[in-house]
Amino acid sequence: MVSSIVDVYEDEAVIHIEKVDVGMSGFVIKKFPFGHSSIIAQGVVQKFDPSTKKATLKIEPYHLFDNESLPTLNKKVEKGDEVLLGFGYSRALLIAPTEEIYYKITKQNPNIKWIHPDIFATILSLKGHPTPLASDFISFAHSMFIGLIFIYVDKKLYMLDALSLQTLQTYNVPFQATTKPHLPFYTRVKKIRANWFGEGSSTLKAYKPYYQKLLQEDKK
Repeated sequence: MVSSIVDVYEDEAVIHIEKVDVGMSGFVIKKFPFGHSSIIAQGVVQKFDPSTKKATLKIEPYHLFDNESLPTLNKKVEKGDEVLLGFGYSRALLIAPTEEIYYKITKQNPNIKWIHPDIFATILSLKGHPTPLASDFISFAHSMFIGLIFIYVDKKLYMLDALSLQTLQTYNVPFQATTKPHLPFYTRVKKIRANWFGEGSSTLKAYKPYYQKLLQEDKK
């Protein structure tokens, strides 16, 4: 969904939009002559007023295409710039405790392009993070153009915006696991290598408490 910015206040921007979820992320796009345009910032919806149909976004720098060999596009966010919300929402990563639950959920949602957790596990192994950090999810989402992350915990499926990691929706999905949870999540990658020290280098001991804690972080 695309909306134009109607007001800018320091690191916040306001758009008119019919409906939007708090926590949804998007990109600020500035148009240039001759039909060119570029992403100049990213933002996350902080609040939405249904009576005025206005949403306020916190604006942050966008660094995905940063390259020291290329000039930096230093452009301020202004009225009239466009905000593209929900980019990549057709692509998602599912974190599930078992293979059975993973395939039950993905098969019930065929319209989503599911990025297999094997890819995420491989990236974690390269980083030496057998316990995935919030920053690992965000960087993976950036690199794979993923818009949503689903996490299954305690018979509930949480749908998170992949860049803000804020919960957008929660669904009751009372699947009963018939096998022990695979740690740190279901993947066919047999072992995720660990760094000697540092955040994320320890092996995850229990599935449920870790992901419940991760889900609570967006409420702080």
